[in-house]
Amino acid sequence: MKKALVVDDTKAHRLLISKCLESENYLVEVAGKGKKAMELLEKNTYDIIFLDIKMPFMSGTSVLQWLRGKGISTPVVIVTAYATVKNALDCTNLGVVSYLQKPFTLQKYKRLMEDLALKGEETKGQKIHNQEKVQSNLENAISMFNEGKFNNALECLKNLLAIEPENAEIYFWLSKTYLALENEEHAEKFFKAYQIFK
Repeated sequence: MKKALVVDDTKAHRLLISKCLESENYLVEVAGKGKKAMELLEKNTYDIIFLDIKMPFMSGTSVLQWLRGKGISTPVVIVTAYATVKNALDCTNLGVVSYLQKPFTLQKYKRLMEDLALKGEETKGQKIHNQEKVQSNLENAISMFNEGKFNNALECLKNLLAIEPENAEIYFWLSKTYLALENEEHAEKFFKAYQIFK
């Protein structure tokens, strides 16, 4: 049986998402706080996680960073009423598969799950192809870097990041390239991302 984790500080939202998942034969566990979610994730594996961003004491973004730092690649759906561009970028870079905007209806939830099922089917066929393409282009970017073509390497690495945002090696080479271009702020930012994903 598939397992899901629902993390939300609002009981009504936890209950609604849980009931929706149970209707699709998921075994559901819930957490009202980030710390409780982390405890459950230390002990169990899940097929999907629904994660609220704005929670007291520990945000959903912090839980997500911890999750990816542990090397847990479970698909995560962000549930939020407070969507911001920064949050969206941070979460996308950490491999979020989709967003569920509060308040949401049963129809919105069903549409989301249908979209995820379609993405999953497309992804299976493309994943191997993408990995080969990423590896080949990464080797090209490293060659450009070694030849001193830093701007070309940077452009190539940025394109690769859009294809495979969870690849630690891309962040590492972005950091090195920005350092070579004397942009220490960006170099540090991408090195921190590298440490999260490695």
